[in-house]
Amino acid sequence: MNKHVLFSIFMTLFSWSFLNAQCDFVAPYTEDFEDAGALDACWIQSTSDDLDWEVNSGSSSYSETGPESAHGGTYYVHMNPPFQSNGQTASLLSPNIDLSNVTNPYLEFYYHMYGSGMDPDGSVAIDISSDGGTNWTNLWSRTGSQSNNWLSTNVSLSGYSGVVNFKITATISSGYYWLNHFALDDFSILATPTCRVHFILSHKKK
Repeated sequence: MNKHVLFSIFMTLFSWSFLNAQCDFVAPYTEDFEDAGALDACWIQSTSDDLDWEVNSGSSSYSETGPESAHGGTYYVHMNPPFQSNGQTASLLSPNIDLSNVTNPYLEFYYHMYGSGMDPDGSVAIDISSDGGTNWTNLWSRTGSQSNNWLSTNVSLSGYSGVVNFKITATISSGYYWLNHFALDDFSILATPTCRVHFILSHKKK
């Protein structure tokens, strides 16, 4: 690993740690990206990747890939590949999120992965860190074109406690780069609802 790569990683961790010291949130937490078309300052673009996630409204630049609109509200984040970006990545880092106040926490979000260029190996992955970004563990991933609709997913966080961070990484397929549009919306950390058991009492006539 050359010194330029090491410096880039160092600067990402330094700037992210500095900003996250001012960006501490307590779950339940939701990021809906409805910040007047700008990315919330507490969400940080990695500098050790190739591309950036951007806030968007409406449809993408190409009619054969990407959503027509946000899942909820007006805005969502997307990674719309530029010219000749095959194999490149874009990573977005969350703020600090404290899980202490939620019981059996889980991650819920909506994603849109549609376009023939996503096959065979375009992917999105979400990783979690419980040590401030030093180590990451994969929570969820999808590869290839999924559906021309917003899809939802829930991922249990029951094995985690305290403060955590998330990293969202999209990787451009080796296929047609301009049909590799990834989108994400309504990113939430919630408590698992407590199920109520209802008893029905029957009364027999004598």
